[in-house]
Amino acid sequence: MEVLFPFGYGLSYTQFTLSHLHIVKQNQPYLYEVSLEIKNTGNCFGKEVVQLYVGDRTGSASRPIKELKGFQKVALQPGETKQVIFQLDERSFAWYNEGMKDWYAASGEYEIMVGTSSRDMRLKDTIMLESEKEAPLFVEENTVVE
Repeated sequence: MEVLFPFGYGLSYTQFTLSHLHIVKQNQPYLYEVSLEIKNTGNCFGKEVVQLYVGDRTGSASRPIKELKGFQKVALQPGETKQVIFQLDERSFAWYNEGMKDWYAASGEYEIMVGTSSRDMRLKDTIMLESEKEAPLFVEENTVVE
C-alpha cells in the first residue's frame, strides 16, 4: 500500500546525492564492509539519515522484501562530501530457523540497498553469500518431490 510518508521520510532545506557504493568481503565468514559517499548538493547546511537495507533473494524463507540493517545520520555543509561505512555480519543476513533452533543465513543472492527512506533506494548491488551451515531438510505432507 502506498503511504504518504514512508519510514525515514524527512524534509530538508537542501539536497543530497549518494554515490560510489562499494561492498567488500572481509576475511571472516559473513562479514562485509559497505561504503558509499554522500554529498550535500544544495546551498544550505543539512542533515540526512543514510539507511542500509538487505533483501534476501535466496527464496529459502518467507521474508520481507527488504530489512533495515543499519543507519547513520550525517551532517554536511553545502558542497561537502563524506564517506559512510557500514558493517554487515552473519545476523545481517540470517533469520531464525526453528528446525535448527538457531539463526541461519542461506547461501545465495542478497541485495544490498542504500537510500534515505524505505521507498527511496538510490544505490543497489548484489552479493553471493556462501553459508557455512546447512539447513536440515524437512519433508511434510505438502512437500513436492520430483
